[in-house]
Amino acid sequence: MPALFFYNNIAYTPQAFIDQSFDEDWLRAVQEVVAFWLGDAPVLYTQTSGSTGTPKTIGLAREVLQASAEATLSFLQLKPGPMLLFLPAQYIGGKMMIIRALVGQFPLYLYPPKSTLPELANDFSLLALTPFQAASSLAQLHKAAVVILGGATVSTDLEAQLQAVPSAIYSSYGMTETASHVALRRINGAGRSDYFEALPGVTFSQNEEQCLVIDAPHLQVNGLATNDVVAINNKTRFTWLGRIDHVINSGGVKLHPEAIERTLAVEIKHPFFVTSVPDPLLGEKLVLLVEHAHPIPIALGSLKGASRPKNIYFLPHFVYTKTGKINRPKTRALWLSQENN
Repeated sequence: MPALFFYNNIAYTPQAFIDQSFDEDWLRAVQEVVAFWLGDAPVLYTQTSGSTGTPKTIGLAREVLQASAEATLSFLQLKPGPMLLFLPAQYIGGKMMIIRALVGQFPLYLYPPKSTLPELANDFSLLALTPFQAASSLAQLHKAAVVILGGATVSTDLEAQLQAVPSAIYSSYGMTETASHVALRRINGAGRSDYFEALPGVTFSQNEEQCLVIDAPHLQVNGLATNDVVAINNKTRFTWLGRIDHVINSGGVKLHPEAIERTLAVEIKHPFFVTSVPDPLLGEKLVLLVEHAHPIPIALGSLKGASRPKNIYFLPHFVYTKTGKINRPKTRALWLSQENN
């Protein structure tokens, strides 16, 4: 079946779709990607999410986008059937879903990107979501043969809930600079794994800080050093530990907030993250920030020693990026400004 675009029960060819006049910004963003692919522009420009720094615009060559789409399709070996776009096309995750459909000649259903999937009448070959969307849409996930989660870490609690879903569900690792994901980790079913597996043509190594280094010549990526601390299984497999710019040195013990947060996610049902404040004895003291209007009881699970937050603070509203991720630096700065007033 050719790559048709379905919106409001109307099927469009790619050219017919971009010829439409839509009022919705999200649909116009989809049109821009399709128009690029049908045209002859050599580079597609896209903005990073800004979750780990100032958002910036990155240009990705047409051949890189093609190679990325082909690598994902080869890795997943999708069965025939339509794909579903539920991510905003302003960012790389949504853009690549459109390009995968065009490259693989898969029909693509378009739904406005929201927090929760509506009731789905069709079955789909591939669906990409954020972990937050997946957690809000558990009852609909079985409608997709394969589900890819990206844009944020999959919590321990969500991973446990996904074991009951018959779909093949993957956590993805990648960034705008690598044209979406370069590795996938199966998080449910018989193929469940603790490590990320490289897509075809991608290899991994580490630098002196134990951070992941990516080589993917087909994506024009050579020796790309990331800020992600990993344990290397081999050149195509790694286990993610956390971000080096989040590492907290408390009394000489290096703590990875993400690992601590995975434990706390079982106990805490509100948005939260761990960070640190200066301490005269420890250097950095581990603290927990929870998004809530007033103090509530918080269980710290099995955390002990340096990994156990020394204080818990509550903030009525966190700061979020446009893609819905917690902006840790700005939220921490907001909390500190309120604490000091």
